Amino acid sequence: MIARPLGYRRTHGRRARKEATGNTAKSLVPEPSWPDRRPMPQLRIVSFGYGHSKPRPSCALMFDARHLTDPYLDPALRDLDARDPRVQRAVMRTPGAQALLAAMVTAAYQLLAQADDDATVTIAVGCGGGRHRAPVLASRAAAHMDHLDELRVQAVHRDLDEELLPAGAGEAAA
Repeated sequence: MIARPLGYRRTHGRRARKEATGNTAKSLVPEPSWPDRRPMPQLRIVSFGYGHSKPRPSCALMFDARHLTDPYLDPALRDLDARDPRVQRAVMRTPGAQALLAAMVTAAYQLLAQADDDATVTIAVGCGGGRHRAPVLASRAAAHMDHLDELRVQAVHRDLDEELLPAGAGEAAA
């Protein structure tokens, strides 16, 4: 769990009311307070697979999930994708997944705080084929941030519906 840095606080929404009454669940990452409730930029989180011949997404910050255990290696999960709850559980139970998710959300908050009001901030997360690890992390990050009232969050899974790549494709660090 990441401690809240100084200057970060909840200012609105259901969690702020719970915090004010002392009824809180621990948050994955700190949430920024937005000065004078200015309009917030849009956040776009793109998942992709390094093993496809497409160019990497254009983004402000890119995360690599290839170090996490690949659900592809489990025959029961191989043909499934990130939309399946079993794949989601397998990815999020992998050592390092929670820390990577926290880093993604923290970085997104920092980029949003520096962005112009009408900007679209894009972060990306990649894995070998773009069907398991990266889309789970992108969806979880988007879900975690989507509760902020003014923030428009979009998770885009570029390679989720692509053909399953052979074992090890896209796994070498680039």
